[in-house]
Amino acid sequence: MFKLRKGSSQDAKSIARVQVDSWQSTYRGIVADEFIDSLTYEGQSAKWARLKEEAILYVIENEKSEVVGFATAGAQRNGNYGSYDGELYAIYLLQAYQGQGGGRLLFEAVKNALLASGYQKMSVLVLKGNPAVQFYQAMGGRLLGEEVLQILGEDYVEYVYGWDILK
Repeated sequence: MFKLRKGSSQDAKSIARVQVDSWQSTYRGIVADEFIDSLTYEGQSAKWARLKEEAILYVIENEKSEVVGFATAGAQRNGNYGSYDGELYAIYLLQAYQGQGGGRLLFEAVKNALLASGYQKMSVLVLKGNPAVQFYQAMGGRLLGEEVLQILGEDYVEYVYGWDILK
């Protein structure tokens, strides 16, 4: 059903749409509405347009060749988890396409790309209350700890899950 391919800055508008729509459907009631309402396609598209071509980024398309999900990864950003040197930065899927195997497809693509790039282990941070926590547990993620994320001056708990990706 899904076509997986490497993404690029050329996909910026499509990725921004998926990201903003996903935040609106997933995080409403978890994160302040003021923040969710501040996210725009234009603002997010500008960020994705600056993406370096060597970045680990995959997109999935539906049967109409529309981008309906994406995942991105790279080096661990905070260094708080020892040997977990790679990080899954994000997986986003439009709500209508969740639960159909697209998340698993993106997860495996990113994991394999990290491994091919020399990373040994992978982590991800996921906001408390996000239903994706169950996805990461089902994918074999082990709870490593918690972090605090500030959004508009409010503190939010993020769970940190990890994978020994060479296994």
